[in-house]
Amino acid sequence: MATEAAWAETRRNLAAAEIALETVGGQANSLEVALGNLEVNYDRLVAGYGYVYRDPTYEMVTTFLADDNTSARSYDIDSYKCTDFSADVKANASEEGIRCAYVNIDYPAGNGHAIVAFNTTDEGLVFFEPQTDEEVNLRVNRRFYESVIPRSGYYYLEPEHDDTVLRFTVIW
Repeated sequence: MATEAAWAETRRNLAAAEIALETVGGQANSLEVALGNLEVNYDRLVAGYGYVYRDPTYEMVTTFLADDNTSARSYDIDSYKCTDFSADVKANASEEGIRCAYVNIDYPAGNGHAIVAFNTTDEGLVFFEPQTDEEVNLRVNRRFYESVIPRSGYYYLEPEHDDTVLRFTVIW
């Protein structure tokens, strides 16, 4: 009798273990599906899909601007002006996975200008004139033409209009 009772107890334990094993197996399958979904989402995140940008180094910015052909375009007050240059550089940087800001500058007469900025990992926030790829030391209450750091051998003439920077907005 003791043997039959022991066998009965063993069968009950075995049945309980089989149920527990099936439950754990189901949980393992659920975890595998969840892991697969995470891997797909991770792959999408890494691939970017236009949503993942990186802050570049200063050298990456200057290399990008040198390779970018936006500055080769001609300015036309009716069809391609500073806003277009800035928008195109920002879009091209996005295609390269580089985070770039559109910068709107306000002047006293109600007019203004548009340039771009990059938050570099080594030099901090730097501004560039997208029409020439020159760096800009942008400051409020300073004339814009005096803020552009011209290439060696070049200089900027004072414009006829007042280009004093009243304020600027950095739009990421």
